[in-house]
Amino acid sequence: MDVVAYVDGFNLYHGLKSKYGRAYLWLDVVELVRQLRRHDVVIKVRYFTAIVKGEPDAALRQETYLAALAAYRPEVEIIRGHFKKKTARCRDCGSRWTCACDPAQTFHTYEEKLTDVALAVAMTVDAASGYGDMSLLMSTDTDFCPAIEASLQPPHGR
Repeated sequence: MDVVAYVDGFNLYHGLKSKYGRAYLWLDVVELVRQLRRHDVVIKVRYFTAIVKGEPDAALRQETYLAALAAYRPEVEIIRGHFKKKTARCRDCGSRWTCACDPAQTFHTYEEKLTDVALAVAMTVDAASGYGDMSLLMSTDTDFCPAIEASLQPPHGR
């Protein structure tokens, strides 16, 4: 079978880091798919991610990893989203935007945008067009359930 894999990059990164520390942060995702599907052919690995914001050293390491992965594995396609800055709630009182704490506390964080939607759309479009015999999703995000269900429908014309 021809396999197309869809990787939720940040989900995979944080899962590996929380379980194994730094041991697998330079993971060869094509080889991982080959190990998971030993008798199949990996025709494409679509890797969805966004470059971190507010951490220049981490962003540089991430860019280096992605460049190495793309150079070493022609099967890999990197699809980028982005991060959007947002103001988070006060950690003490839970207030949003402003708070009554003394001193007032606000902090900013970043939210990944467009990667999950892009992954879900790509997986659904590929399945509908019959690209590959099997889709393999690497994520623990349950928001992908509708895309998985849609991808289980037979392609038109088959």
